[in-house]
Amino acid sequence: MGEVDRFKITTSGVDHAGIVFKVCRLLADRGINIADMKTLRNVSAESGTPLFEMDIIVEVPRAVSEQVLRDDLHHLANELMIDLVLKKM
Repeated sequence: MGEVDRFKITTSGVDHAGIVFKVCRLLADRGINIADMKTLRNVSAESGTPLFEMDIIVEVPRAVSEQVLRDDLHHLANELMIDLVLKKM
C-alpha cells in the first residue's frame, strides 16, 4: 500500500438508507483502507427521530490529496444531509 496517513472520520445525522454505502464507496474509489468502523443507531429523546453515528479509522495513501478528500467528503455529507468531520490522527 505504501506510505499512509491515518484519519478519523466521524459522521452523525438522521438515519436513512445509503449513508454507510456511499461513504465507504467514496473511500474505496480513492484506494483508502478502512482500518476500523463503528456505527450506532439511536432515537432522539425529544422527537423520536432515528439518528445514526459512524466513526471510521482510515488509512489514506499519501498520493491522495488531503484537501481533495476533504472537499469530496464535504460534498457527500451535504448530499446525504449529515455532519462529517475528518481529523488527522
